[in-house]
Amino acid sequence: MSNLNDTFQRAMTGHEEPSDFHGVREPDRDIQRERSVHRLAAYLFTTGLSQKAIAERLNVAATTVSTWWRQPWMQDLVKHEMALAGRDTLQDIIKGAATDSVFTLITLRDAQETPASVRRQCCSEILDRALGKAPQTVHNVNYEGEMKDMDRINDELRQLLGDKALMQSLQPSLS
Repeated sequence: MSNLNDTFQRAMTGHEEPSDFHGVREPDRDIQRERSVHRLAAYLFTTGLSQKAIAERLNVAATTVSTWWRQPWMQDLVKHEMALAGRDTLQDIIKGAATDSVFTLITLRDAQETPASVRRQCCSEILDRALGKAPQTVHNVNYEGEMKDMDRINDELRQLLGDKALMQSLQPSLS
């Protein structure tokens, strides 16, 4: 709890550090007191659930969870929970976020206002994840036959150049 108190002290004195998490905006309002629901939300964040899914599980508004997430102390709490987990938390978060990501792709794919190129990419991503990427065709070329042809052409070229040199050497004696 002292770590949380330190975070509150930094926030109160204006010595806040930038968030370690990508794209976190400044909170619209400060929450001054930690409640048990905040710890539960922090744990749920570490499992990779979206803010919307956390809100549904905790029976609160998604905007409430968003406000919690923007609090520096909540981000510290999530980092602390990740450290306590002692497992490959990043993999767990990615696995937990996979379902939301698939539904986002499906939503984008089905939305009429989504540009065709984005819809096509969504379809491609869904198929790649479900079926695996399409195999890449590799065409092996037998260069051995082509090398024999090159050797034959080089021999003919040498012969022609030799004949030309012979013709030039005979030229003065013919005149």
